[in-house]
Amino acid sequence: MNFDKDAFAHGPIESKIWLCNELSRFELKSVDRIYILGAWSGTMPFLLHAIKPVEYQQMVLVDVNQDYLDQAQVICNAIDTAGHLHIINQDANTLAYSNDNILVINTSVDNIPGRSWWYNIPKGTPVVLQGRTGGHRDCVISHSDLEQFERAYPVQETFLLAEKVFTYPDHSYTRFMKIGIK
Repeated sequence: MNFDKDAFAHGPIESKIWLCNELSRFELKSVDRIYILGAWSGTMPFLLHAIKPVEYQQMVLVDVNQDYLDQAQVICNAIDTAGHLHIINQDANTLAYSNDNILVINTSVDNIPGRSWWYNIPKGTPVVLQGRTGGHRDCVISHSDLEQFERAYPVQETFLLAEKVFTYPDHSYTRFMKIGIK
């Protein structure tokens, strides 16, 4: 199995650790299911499981790319072995959510074509979203600044709206994050 080494690059990992650290500051202590849209190679669920910013009964990984989900299943072996991992090879735009106490995380808002994934999330659901500037590979929707990112995903209540700049010798970009109640 060939792992996507970009999933383990500094920026993506640092962004997900930032998400876990910020999520732990809010009163959301336990959910039945965490949905991770655009699960990629499984680093987000792995870090959620390791850092534990919120307790959960089941982690649901959603991605259209079966190769990524196969990688995620290996990375998330500890979650799978405990019976808490559910993998869905499906377009996030067509996902129907359970009526349980859920949290939806999408660190790939710029990589999922369409907006139905956003509209299908039930009102009142806690959400954590990340996007970024720039035209990286797989980018279908980019955001030029934090204000544009905020307007794209309206919520009833915002707990956090922040940005973080990543600078490297050959490129730089800004990562945006929003935590709130849809």
